[in-house]
Amino acid sequence: MKLIRLATPLVLVGAVCVSHAGTLFGTDTASNLYSIDTVTANATLIGNHGFVLESLAYNGTTLYGASSSGNIYSLSTLTGAATFIGSTGLGNIEGLDFAGAVLFAFDFASQPTIYTINTSNGAATPFVQSNLVTGAVRTFAFTPDNSQALMATDSPTFQTMHSMNTSGVTTQIGSLGSDGVYGMDFVGNDLFGLGGNGQLWQFNPTTGGKTLIGSTGSQFWLGAAAAPVPEPATITAIGIGLAAFARRRRKSI
Repeated sequence: MKLIRLATPLVLVGAVCVSHAGTLFGTDTASNLYSIDTVTANATLIGNHGFVLESLAYNGTTLYGASSSGNIYSLSTLTGAATFIGSTGLGNIEGLDFAGAVLFAFDFASQPTIYTINTSNGAATPFVQSNLVTGAVRTFAFTPDNSQALMATDSPTFQTMHSMNTSGVTTQIGSLGSDGVYGMDFVGNDLFGLGGNGQLWQFNPTTGGKTLIGSTGSQFWLGAAAAPVPEPATITAIGIGLAAFARRRRKSI
């Protein structure tokens, strides 16, 4: 009977939290990889990867990192261990994210260009250049519909949020303040970011306004990537499966 009582609450909790709770992967200046709870800001050490990785991106299967020298690595989400994939030849990459199955990266130019990255060998192919001088891109995240890249940039003030569409048309959104945002990604429809003094923020993607969620500690964060949030239908299916398991277990007792 205990299994019967547990099944229903598990479904309800999952349904309530799906659009708010989630996990970010974060990497810091000490070359550590963490998982970060976006509700509590609690950071759990996964392991040390041994490199200065300036950005992260996750496709639901593999976590990737880009270094200050433009190298691409795959990372174990269990141990943090890094495997070299190849060099992009772009130099410092502080903006990395997936749009669907395609990995994209911004270069560090004042009028930035976004590239597609081959996840087999690290080769970079130009996609489009911004039509504005935005300053260097410190981090970016694609909107959930992949129509816009939201960027934390150095200009006109440190830092400013810009959006850029697939044609390179770039629009200034608003100020992010001077705290410094160095890792950013959407968890479901919610945009989160990490700062240089352990800050975890949630952002308004239409204004650039940010709300402090909490402190992860004293980490100077360099990059962030979100673990995918299950769709409500997936959560429901999991709940139904648990309930069915409970019924079968009851009958067998």
